[in-house]
Amino acid sequence: MKRAKFLLALGALFLALPYPASAHTTLVSENPAAESQIKELPNELLLTFAENLIQIGDSTSLNLTDESGDEYTTGDLSINGSVVSKKVESRGAFGKFKVSYRVVAADGHVIKGEYFFTVEPSAVETLETTQELPKEISSESGNQLSIYFVLSATAVVGGALILFFIWKRQSK
Repeated sequence: MKRAKFLLALGALFLALPYPASAHTTLVSENPAAESQIKELPNELLLTFAENLIQIGDSTSLNLTDESGDEYTTGDLSINGSVVSKKVESRGAFGKFKVSYRVVAADGHVIKGEYFFTVEPSAVETLETTQELPKEISSESGNQLSIYFVLSATAVVGGALILFFIWKRQSK
């Protein structure tokens, strides 16, 4: 009986240990590239993430604005696996542009970020697509609880109740 109690307590302790945090997706590449100088606006913005993305209502956005706040993206957003894209209306614009995005990873976490690039008609074009190490991206999980946290808490409470009832029975 002591062995059973010990194994039960050991199992409860094991389940109570914290699980490693699951990593959230990161932006792998973008077109146009962050901090690049290009000759003209591309026909579309194209962002690639490390993991697949999902569309939940209006939870995903991809915008291109100039320094005065004018919007240059048009049409519907497209998600294909880990790639999100949106058409760009060029209008012969130049100057500094901001790309801002909000996407939902397959694990349900929201990834937000922004970056800048410059359009200069006389500029020597820099590399438009990057393949860098993942950038640090802000991540919001909102009110979502990790399934691991819920399972761990349930196991700890359940194990504690079982140990309590075994102890109560033994003390009679």
